[in-house]
Formats: sequence, structure tokens, C-alpha cells
Amino acid sequence: MVIIFCHSCWLIVSSVLSSLVADVFPGVEYVPVDLDKFKEEIINVCGERRLVEGELWMEKVLQLYQIQNIHHGLMMVGPSGSGKSMAWQVLLSALERVQGVEGISYVIDPKAVSKDSLYGTLDQTTREWTDGLFTHILRKIIDNVRGESSKRHWIIFDGDVDPEWVENLNSVLDDNRLLTLPNGERLSLPGNVRIMFEVETLKYATLATVSRCGMVWFSEEVVSMPMIYSNYLETLKNVALDDNEEDGMPKAHHDNEEVSPNHLITQAAVANILASHVNEDGFVTKVLEHAETLEHIMDFTRMRVLNTLFSLLNKTARNVIEYNAHHTDFPMSKEHMEAYVVKRLVVSVIWSFSGDAKLES
Repeated sequence: MVIIFCHSCWLIVSSVLSSLVADVFPGVEYVPVDLDKFKEEIINVCGERRLVEGELWMEKVLQLYQIQNIHHGLMMVGPSGSGKSMAWQVLLSALERVQGVEGISYVIDPKAVSKDSLYGTLDQTTREWTDGLFTHILRKIIDNVRGESSKRHWIIFDGDVDPEWVENLNSVLDDNRLLTLPNGERLSLPGNVRIMFEVETLKYATLATVSRCGMVWFSEEVVSMPMIYSNYLETLKNVALDDNEEDGMPKAHHDNEEVSPNHLITQAAVANILASHVNEDGFVTKVLEHAETLEHIMDFTRMRVLNTLFSLLNKTARNVIEYNAHHTDFPMSKEHMEAYVVKRLVVSVIWSFSGDAKLES
């Protein structure tokens, strides 16, 4: 059973909880933890990453911070695109700045590797043990060859929490904090390590695993459409497009690569043209609402279709850059660029929002 509280319901529950605490601890005044400096660093990190720190999302980051203080195992539950990855990435960077402790993350997709590749194998003939991906990371931290004991380590499992692979972690997630290997060896989880799970749903997880972890729920409302649009447009304006893109977002060039300032000027011009159509009440949002009503072959999710759209729009900006590079004497004029970008936007919206729909749609 899953219970979701709205903001007003949460205020009522908070009020009742406060009165109960006052009855149990009479005369003791509750003073909330001062997180102003911490919030300031979170906002700074968001600014550097061109993220919009929405109120609900900021609340989730603070919840994640508080949960990881009291649990060494925790789950971030919610649909794709609800801000889970950015929440822990921003939190890790902010903690490093506030507390002065270097933060290192290890992201593992448990569904992409076999159970033996994840935990290790024991050769039945030679009795030789070979570490898996998770055990190798844990052993490297425990060995402390490069000062790992003075750093903060977060191991993130990004995928469905299936009993097939997660049951082996139950002894790590409980108070014993021990991983027992088939060869009889025991690895103890250090106090500076957190085991985190990014998962869409807990319908495959067992009670034994869920009861051992702290929970942070991310709903679709945590990241709003204007936040997504703003991040994309600001990234397009300020980060040079690269041949390798990740999740529809431009990837920065390496320091030893030269990027023509004209490229960023062109990208900013394209972004400014798109801004009037890619906003909360604009063309893209209205078409997206209509596309949700169509019959799709694939599961229709907001972030999947938007990432496809952003990739196609990035190609539009790259086309303009390539055209200007080959026509230095007659680069694309403002009017020409606007006409081209708008037409490309229409084509991109059709393919990204309804490319998996029936031909009639």
C-alpha cells in the first residue's frame, strides 16, 4: 500500500506530530536544524549546472540529506524524469563544499550485468575467488590504498530492485553491515559508504529489503515543465554541442578542444528563437498534452519524448553551425534562421511526440 500526501495533508500531519512530540517531551522546545548555509550551496551548485531549484525538488534534496544521515541504505522511488539523479548529484557536490569531504559516486545498472558479475564468482575447481563489480568497489574502499577512508562514497544501483540480485544485500543493509561472500570472506561496510537505489517502483521488491532502507518518494510534480525547458535552453546557450550527447543534453568539450565563440553565439540565437515556443504555455506544451491522448506503441513518458525532441533540436542548431561554416560569406540571416528553426521544431515535435503512434495519428 502506498500513501501519497498532498502539501496541505502534510501540514496537518506535521501539526499532529508536533503536538505528540510536545506531549511526550514536555517543556522541551523543538528547534529545527539550521540548513541555511547548506541550502545556499545547493543553490550555487544548481546555478553552475543550469538547474532550476524548484521548491518541491529542493525539499526532496533536503529529505535525501536527512535520510542518508540516519540510514546507510536508502531508496529514491519515482518515475523517470522526476529529479532523482540530479538530487543526489547536487547533494553530493553541496556536501563536499559545506563539509570539506570529497564525495565519490559509483553508478551501477544491476539489470545490465549478471548476478555473478555483480557480486563475484567462486571457481569450483581451483576454489579461486573473483570479485564482481560491487565487491570490487567495496574492497577498494575498504583497502584504503588512496585515502578512501577520508572520502564520502555513494554506491547507486540504478534499476529495478529485484529479489534475484538485491537479496544478497540484505545483510549489508541491516545493522550488521556485512557482506558474506561464497568463499567465506566477510566484507564490512565502512561508515562513510551509502548504498542507494534509484527505482521507479517497489512492486518487485520484498519486505525484507524495503524495511531495511530509508525512503524518499519523487512524484512527477517534483520537476515541472518550466524547469525542464529552462535547463535545456540554458544548456544550449552556454555549452558547446559535441558529437557525443547524453540524455538529449549538449555535452561540454574537453579543455584541450577549441570551441569557436561563433558556435555559442549561433546556439544562443537558436535557443532564443525556441524560447517563445518551448515554455509552459507554448506550442510544445500544448502538443505534448495532445500527444498523451494518442495511442502509442511504446510506453508514453514525458521525459522520453522530450529527450528525443531535445536531441532533434540539437541537430537543428548543429545544422545551422555547419551551414554558416560552409557559407562564411553569406551566413544564415536572422529571418532565415528563425524560419528554418521553427519549421524544424514542427518536424521534431511530430517525430518525437508521435513517431511511435499509428500512421493516421
